[in-house]
Amino acid sequence: MKFLKFFLIISAITLLMDWYVFNGLRTFTADWQSRPARQVVTLGFLAISVGVTVVFLLGLGSMSTARGMTPFHEWMLSLFLTFFITKLFL
Repeated sequence: MKFLKFFLIISAITLLMDWYVFNGLRTFTADWQSRPARQVVTLGFLAISVGVTVVFLLGLGSMSTARGMTPFHEWMLSLFLTFFITKLFL
């Protein structure tokens, strides 16, 4: 149970970091002439980041099975941690 609470807290933190980076991208792209390019960059980032977090949270429920971690769970956890650690250093 502590494992689940820990990763839910990490997920909440990463969603807050997503929001922070999203606002930074909006500020960065504010001077761009092309509105579609601005939307692709900002909404594309938000869709990918939130999508990875949602896949992680959905797969979290089936992670504690008798079989242990399946390849999907390993892939999902690796992808989530990769995005999380990169956000920490940006």
